[in-house]
Amino acid sequence: MAIRRLPIPLPRAPGLQTVRGFTLVELLVALAVLAALAALTPAAVYFLKPAMDYREAVGGSYRMLHHARSLAIRQGEAVTVSVDLERREVRIEGRAETLRIASEIGLDVTVAGEFAEDGIARFRFYPDGSATGGTMTLRRSGGRQATVTLDWLTGRVRVEGSAGRV
Repeated sequence: MAIRRLPIPLPRAPGLQTVRGFTLVELLVALAVLAALAALTPAAVYFLKPAMDYREAVGGSYRMLHHARSLAIRQGEAVTVSVDLERREVRIEGRAETLRIASEIGLDVTVAGEFAEDGIARFRFYPDGSATGGTMTLRRSGGRQATVTLDWLTGRVRVEGSAGRV
């Protein structure tokens, strides 16, 4: 068994002090910066919320239609997506998931005649990958708009317009 010795700290030169912590001025400056950031956060959220709602409406509509097509092919039976214009809801019929479109977003839907009734438009996907076709146009104030297009022959869903990436 060996005994180990810890190194002995070197003595400090006279007149040198060790400074630890923050000064009162530094602490007050840091608190002032945090208070300014906290005050600006609600304003930033207020201006970003319409953009976030718009992107969610476009992206959510695309994803729901794309998912319905996948379900129809995988399950081997027709799957219908309904768009309730009065309630501003998009959902796959027979499923609980619902996409709500904010009231500030303009919504126009074009579908085949037999798939529109009582303020509800329907897109139907078939097991072979085809669909009924149609479009869903979402408009944001300021003129920005995106169109989610459903190709009737291939059943492919695509987004056109100024919505950015989905």
